[in-house]
Amino acid sequence: MQTLKTIRIFFLLLLFVCLFIFCNKTYRLGNLVTPSKLSISTTISQDESGKVEFVAQADDANVYHYLFEEDATVPFISANGKATNVYTKPGKRKYKVYVIAYGNGGLYQKDSLNIEVSVKFELTQELQFLTKGNRKTWKWKKTETNYFGVGDPNKNFPDYYSASESAISPCMEDDLLTFGSDFSYRLNTGSNQQIRINWQEVKGLYPTANPSQNNDECRAVNNKIKTNSNFSIYKNSAGKKMLSVSSSTLSYFAGVTEYEIIELTDTKLSVAGIQQTPTGALKWYHIFEATTDDTGGETVEVCGNTETANPVACANSGVTGNAGTGNFATLVWADEFNTDGPPCSKNWTYDVGTGSGGWGNNEAQYYTNLQKNVTAKDGILKITAIKESYQGRSYTSARIKTQTLFNFKYGKVEVKAKLPAGGGTWPAIWMLGSNFSSAAGWPACGEIDIMEHVGNDPNTIISALHYPGNSAGNAVVQRTTITNATSAFHVYAMEWNSTQIKFFVDGNLFHTFTNNASVPYNQNFFLLLNVAMDGTLGGNIPTNFNCSTMEIDYVRVYQ
Repeated sequence: MQTLKTIRIFFLLLLFVCLFIFCNKTYRLGNLVTPSKLSISTTISQDESGKVEFVAQADDANVYHYLFEEDATVPFISANGKATNVYTKPGKRKYKVYVIAYGNGGLYQKDSLNIEVSVKFELTQELQFLTKGNRKTWKWKKTETNYFGVGDPNKNFPDYYSASESAISPCMEDDLLTFGSDFSYRLNTGSNQQIRINWQEVKGLYPTANPSQNNDECRAVNNKIKTNSNFSIYKNSAGKKMLSVSSSTLSYFAGVTEYEIIELTDTKLSVAGIQQTPTGALKWYHIFEATTDDTGGETVEVCGNTETANPVACANSGVTGNAGTGNFATLVWADEFNTDGPPCSKNWTYDVGTGSGGWGNNEAQYYTNLQKNVTAKDGILKITAIKESYQGRSYTSARIKTQTLFNFKYGKVEVKAKLPAGGGTWPAIWMLGSNFSSAAGWPACGEIDIMEHVGNDPNTIISALHYPGNSAGNAVVQRTTITNATSAFHVYAMEWNSTQIKFFVDGNLFHTFTNNASVPYNQNFFLLLNVAMDGTLGGNIPTNFNCSTMEIDYVRVYQ
């Protein structure tokens, strides 16, 4: 018995040693060293095209994130530290750019720089072709020879590969490119919300990925690149006509944001862009054709109702041009939603995805930029949560924001809205600090919730403030009860100055917060509108839930 016991102890010790060695060998993370000595150099094009080339370098860095706008949330990701951005606003303007160098274990070093860029616009005929003087949508011209291909950059045709008719990937073939005369650009990634990524670029966007050689991948990249962006069209120093999309892509992603225009007519767009790879450069060819339904509108199903909305670009932004007087009596910005179709691209952009990257609250929906989830009709904006299987989630909805388009410090916000009904719904009218990216994230930037409503607790209206020390469940919260929240319109309002933040429903004050220098409510903020499902506040969703809509008559800001 003693011998058997000794043998058992021996084998247990042996097993422990083996496990120890195995675990150390398999899960070793390597040295965790914060990147250091971050430097950033720039080359600003002198041809007034708005093109700026960046090169970032840092010791112990694996990947670099560029934020070309001070309050951007979607970075441009570069594995080698190189990036190019084309600024589109005419004239001489100053910009601030942030660069973050990431090392092992998520350790990082961050820096910023200021640049001044001149932009001159002269390709008026090409802009007319591209936008039809308002807004125009393009799709892959799959009946054209060489409509998608790649070749030697020193040649003028795709000699390495050329797609046969309708042979491109399913996650790419239904992509749509929309260009507006206001230099807005939208990449609609189709029903699957994915794009095709060149295999050599996959690891740059997804550092933990292990792509197979020459095997491109289909992935959702809405939190990796911009799907709502700007474009520029110009002549470079060599006299070539160029098309650039800011931190985005023309459907296929090969790390290219700048394309030479080979041919541009009223019905055809042919471009070529250069991809830089570790083994040399490649030239990618794309040919698109104008869609035939630019004036006919898009027909969508919204909660069982068929609605046709004309996708016409908004004529004006929400800015009124009026100077605030300080007594909340002057209207400085508004959206009345009087143009049918998607939200005005001069006023609103989208958050797309699940929020798993840090901006969600364990919600059940997938936020899209699809018109079935957010559209304006007859002067009312509708944000609709729908029960459907999509991108691994069981619900879709929308979350729109004015970030980078309209930001303000102090004022009165009024939103006239009718809230969605049903258990699990969680609509919100709220604001975030515009320094979201440059600050230490959330809640350091500050959050002001003008209105939150929980379908499982109908007619209870919530206001809340989140900031360091008072985030998540510790937020400063107040509630009030109204009637008919889901069947009638009510005006939800907030008044904000350097000393107080006040919350109202239909003119009735129910919450007052003391503002001071110790909280982050003395800087610019932007607006957000969304309908979430489930999550940390929404609660259980009943099995018979089908869809529900938040309707918004107007959003107005006074100063």
